[in-house]
Amino acid sequence: MDRITESWARSYPEQDISVLPTMVRTSRLGMLGEAFHRETLEAFDLQPSDYSVLAALRRQGPDRAISPSELYYTLERSSGGMTKMLHRLEERGLVKRIPDPTDGRTSRVRMTAAGEELEREIFKLSLERSRTLLADLSPSEIETADTSLKLLLGCLERHFYR
Repeated sequence: MDRITESWARSYPEQDISVLPTMVRTSRLGMLGEAFHRETLEAFDLQPSDYSVLAALRRQGPDRAISPSELYYTLERSSGGMTKMLHRLEERGLVKRIPDPTDGRTSRVRMTAAGEELEREIFKLSLERSRTLLADLSPSEIETADTSLKLLLGCLERHFYR
């Protein structure tokens, strides 16, 4: 990264490129983080988007049922994309649609017992792999990194969610 920054500085000596390393590292972190997540899910034959549905349902609490539209707003997906994800998960027996008790015209999505078991297994593996990945960092370093990442994420979210 330092060599790349030096190369850009030589190519554009009139420019202040001090923000470039942070933005390049942020992009690279996103790509590698996504690859790490995909690698974790590979053994379960799930896409990150599919797991995000299971995780969102888990976070709903004891009832763990939510409407498809609430899911696509929560996960920032299109309704068509959400329909495809739910169909894949239903085919695998991980979620099911149940009638909405307050409105018979709509349905709610809930995890099946198999879905809850799989989500729990993936969550535990993800934590284990994350701990292994970050094992060389002290708790203080992890906290510092998280604080900095929150700042960067805030900048990007303000830009894209104005």
